Amino acid sequence: MHRLLRASALCGLALGASCARPPMTPTAILPNEIRYEVAIEESDTGSIELSVMASFPPQTAAELSVTEGAEPFVKDVAVAASDESWNDRAVDHASWFAEECANGCRVRYRFALQKAADEIDDDGVAMQSHGLLEAPPPAWLLHPLRVFSDERVRIHVVSKVKDVTMATGVRVAPKEKDTYELTAGELPIAPYTVFGKFRRKDVDVGANAKIHFAIASGKMAASDSDLEAWASRAGHAVSDFYGRFPIPGTLVVAIPSRGDDVGFGRTMAGGGASILINVGRATDKSALDGDWVAVHEMIHLAFPSMGREHAWIEEGLATYLEPLVRAHAGMTTEKNVWLEFMTMLQNGLPRPGDRGLERTPTWGRVYWGGALFCLLADLEIRERTHNAKSLDDAVRGILAAGGDDTARWTMEYAFDKGDEATGVPVLRELYQKLGFASVDVDLDAIWKKLGLSLQGRDVVFDDAAPEAAIRKSMTARRP
Repeated sequence: MHRLLRASALCGLALGASCARPPMTPTAILPNEIRYEVAIEESDTGSIELSVMASFPPQTAAELSVTEGAEPFVKDVAVAASDESWNDRAVDHASWFAEECANGCRVRYRFALQKAADEIDDDGVAMQSHGLLEAPPPAWLLHPLRVFSDERVRIHVVSKVKDVTMATGVRVAPKEKDTYELTAGELPIAPYTVFGKFRRKDVDVGANAKIHFAIASGKMAASDSDLEAWASRAGHAVSDFYGRFPIPGTLVVAIPSRGDDVGFGRTMAGGGASILINVGRATDKSALDGDWVAVHEMIHLAFPSMGREHAWIEEGLATYLEPLVRAHAGMTTEKNVWLEFMTMLQNGLPRPGDRGLERTPTWGRVYWGGALFCLLADLEIRERTHNAKSLDDAVRGILAAGGDDTARWTMEYAFDKGDEATGVPVLRELYQKLGFASVDVDLDAIWKKLGLSLQGRDVVFDDAAPEAAIRKSMTARRP
């Protein structure tokens, strides 16, 4: 599952006052740079908090805030202009106003991270998951609501709590330890960030690319080397399919949870990327070898983010491509691919009251309706180009044009780039046909044309069918 938009979870609890801690020593900043010094600390009551010192350059807008819903957990805010004393600043309609920042300023405050995670329970703001605290940077970094989008933002993090550290998908800053960087325009969409106890390793995912892999503390049936191989195998499959890993340096966190299989996954990107995946504590090596979730989430990295209203293309594309990518890598069989499609794609057919993919946000239409769109597009591209081009070429073209998950594109622009890569306007035409109208699809006719039939739970292939060659090329294992 792909986290499409940050939720707006409102919290009506007012926090009581607490004792302010001595501020951290401010760091000199470069022109056009916002700098955050963040310390992970333990409060007097034993909960995890963040102590933050922000340094803003001249011409910074006065209004500062955090992600909606996180405001009640920001406390002890004080502002200082250059060479001036600190002045306390109270919240005013969910914002803090610092007129001093027009000439450059420093802002210090504390963020009640653990309390926010306990009370909000929303991964777009703050939540607790199996002992980890998760909150994206804009939830705990007071930032100007109006910015120069290309301003550099640097976040330096230290921990004052034994064994508790931060793991984030925000890009690592070169030549500066424990520091991350992005632009001010990327900060509001910065990826998942987690706090807790981790075992970490950089894992190879092909073509000189690595991911930052973290295993949250907790006993697991699978060994760390098994988990690392699982992440590497998925990364290599995606890298081989696209020609490169979509966003090198992506953070992938395995979160120990209940059960004996790989569970729910979610992806967020902006100034870097993060993938969080629940892995049952009883999950063994064989379950990891058969997993599809890691590949599904990594495919999300290779397509631009479009927002909740277009969830069907983001989820549908990952749902459709995942078994094909795994087949190309030898991770699943041709029969398994077609068994899944033949039994599940019917969930994507329109039901009574359907108004098209853009206006019918049901589970079936978002995941399997989107996947059905991708199957139809794939077959149409192959037919028009005599199997010389496919949907594979379209999505690679979109990625090559800069359309990874950190990009915010319109549907039309993405489809235009995909159509340019194949030379036929299939994506645009199919979007106009299926996006805003209920159109039935004869799946039985498609299976017959491809030479597919079901006998119980067994897929039978007919190699004399009109498009048997297309079917074979769709799942053929690649060198």
